[in-house]
Amino acid sequence: MAAPEIPPVDSPFATLDPRSALAAINMAILKAETNQRYAIGDREIIRGDLRWMYPERARLEKQVAALNAGGIRFRRVVPC
Repeated sequence: MAAPEIPPVDSPFATLDPRSALAAINMAILKAETNQRYAIGDREIIRGDLRWMYPERARLEKQVAALNAGGIRFRRVVPC
């Protein structure tokens, strides 16, 4: 099985502000960890795909840290 794309193309986290997306993914991870599997009769349902949620959270944490640090900064610009 191929590794999932981070974030998945259809992920709502891909279009949110990084701070909002981080809060949303933390909530999604919490829900997925606490209510991961359901069994109804002989069928089983698995909620959430934690394989991409943890790497996505790490990516978002880096983005939020960069935003909190003031984003990209240039020390000097040298004209050509």
